[in-house]
Amino acid sequence: MSCWILLTRGSDQAAELAEALAPHGIEVVAYPVLREGPCADPAAWRDAAGRLAAFRWVVLTSPRAVTALEGSGVDAGILASLLGLPVAAVGEATAGAARAAGWRVELTGAAGG
Repeated sequence: MSCWILLTRGSDQAAELAEALAPHGIEVVAYPVLREGPCADPAAWRDAAGRLAAFRWVVLTSPRAVTALEGSGVDAGILASLLGLPVAAVGEATAGAARAAGWRVELTGAAGG
C-alpha cells in the first residue's frame, strides 16, 4: 500500500517530516498554500503605534513570524516597544527563534502548530 500526506508548506519545509515518515512508507507531498511577504503597510504600523500602551503580550505562531516582523518595515521605536513585552510562542521552534532574535518568551506551547 502506498500512502502520502499533502503538506501545505513548501518543499524546503517538508524535509524533516518526510525523513520521519519515509521508514513507514509514507511520502510527503509539498503543496504550499501561503505566500509570505512583508507587512509594509505604514498606516497599519501607525495605528499599532498609537495603541502600544494597550498591548500586553505578543503572540508568535511561527518561527517565520519572528523574521517577518523584523523585516516588515516596522518602525524601530515600535519594534523596541514590542520587544519589551512578554511573548507567547506556539511551540519550542517558535520560542527558540524568538529568543534568538531578542524577544522575552514567557509562555511556550507544549507542541507546535
